[in-house]
Amino acid sequence: MRVWRYSRWDGSQERFELDADRALDALSELLMEGLDVDEALEWMRRAGFELGGMDFRVMGVEELLDELRERARELFDRFHLEQSTRELAQRLEALLDREERARRAAHGLESEALNDFLARRHGDHGTLSEAIEAFRDYDFEDAEAAEEFRELLAELDRLRALERFRQRHGSRFRGAEAADYETAQRLREQIEGLEQMARDLAAGRFEAISPEQLQEWLSAEGARSLILLRGLEDRLQQEGYLRSGPEGSQLTPRAIRRIGAQARGVSWLPSGPERR
Repeated sequence: MRVWRYSRWDGSQERFELDADRALDALSELLMEGLDVDEALEWMRRAGFELGGMDFRVMGVEELLDELRERARELFDRFHLEQSTRELAQRLEALLDREERARRAAHGLESEALNDFLARRHGDHGTLSEAIEAFRDYDFEDAEAAEEFRELLAELDRLRALERFRQRHGSRFRGAEAADYETAQRLREQIEGLEQMARDLAAGRFEAISPEQLQEWLSAEGARSLILLRGLEDRLQQEGYLRSGPEGSQLTPRAIRRIGAQARGVSWLPSGPERR
């Protein structure tokens, strides 16, 4: 049994162009199974195909999706998010402690100003972002607390994004390593990037996937495979093996002659210009 070993792509590996002859050979095998051209091309994109004589297998979308799932599992199995907002919560509590002391000193224990502060602080806040939002229009007595609160307020959108992410995925993170706030934000960005890449792959939007994403998430073979899948149909058309017709993609006479020659065991050695 042949075993394919996949290494991470770092962008330095030699990139290559799809061999149209070998791709046509793989296509013809599917045509022999009764698929039409468009069905065969779709099958090649989904399931992958081997390039005969090159000792390389083009991975299909399903295999590439498996790679992305494995990358996500690595993160889920390494980290947990239980303490991911603790740092911000502690910062909020510290500045509110300082502000409460300032309010008591300035207005007394039974003042309306202090009561307003305490109502905001101890209100029914379901999330940390809601606790911060409660002080958005508040006029701080303590200047240092006001400055620190402005820093937290500037972080509110990212915090909300992390809270939504934890609600969706937090239970899947079961690793031993506690992710702090910034680590959790990077994990969110990575998982969301993986999810978007998976959606693009599943929908056939190969061009939407950037070189940076290829380098970060796919093995060398996966990245190369996606590059080849992107150009599969165009490469066959450029080589004169495919053309678009009213009912979809069609083989050209040149492709049909090559497939026939291969079936008869005849070497494909065209002499001179050919009619396509």
